[in-house]
Amino acid sequence: MMTLSISPGTRGALFESIARTVARVGVIGRSVRGVRAESCVGLGSDATLFNELHIRGGGMRAFQEAVEAGDFARIEALLADDVVFTSPVAFKPYPGKAITAAILRGVGRVFADFRYIREIVSADERDHALVFEAQVGGKTVNGCDFLHFDDAGKIDELTVMVRPLSAATLLAEAMGAQFEQIQREAAEALTAAENAARP
Repeated sequence: MMTLSISPGTRGALFESIARTVARVGVIGRSVRGVRAESCVGLGSDATLFNELHIRGGGMRAFQEAVEAGDFARIEALLADDVVFTSPVAFKPYPGKAITAAILRGVGRVFADFRYIREIVSADERDHALVFEAQVGGKTVNGCDFLHFDDAGKIDELTVMVRPLSAATLLAEAMGAQFEQIQREAAEALTAAENAARP
């Protein structure tokens, strides 16, 4: 077996480059040739970087899998309490986990044949763009989910954009029909959370 000596300074830059590359091809979150994030003992800040990439990359994949499976309980678990949802058809953002989760359930009732087709990742792994296709009212929708992850690996910003205008108009109408149920579900979730927090 060949042994390669690398200086501490070079090791940090090399590790960062490798970690980012592997994250982009979807390996971090499972294993990197059998090396887990928790195995990086003694790497100091390098291990911290590996764990941060592991958390964020894993969160993105978990979100993608949950959305495609229609697993809304799992989606909600990935949201930060202070998440902000920005809709493609409403000007005002919606702050909070309860309303965001309720909106996503409403979207799930409106969209058909939903699938992600492409992923774009920022250099620091905090921002992800998931390009999707779906059907609404018999029209094809092209769109993108923009996710931002906090330090704990939770989604604290979720922005959705869609095209074309004809499909966006149908989506706005369909979501408008859902909104009474969305508001009711959000209110019920807030009440349940308040009751659970009481001693």
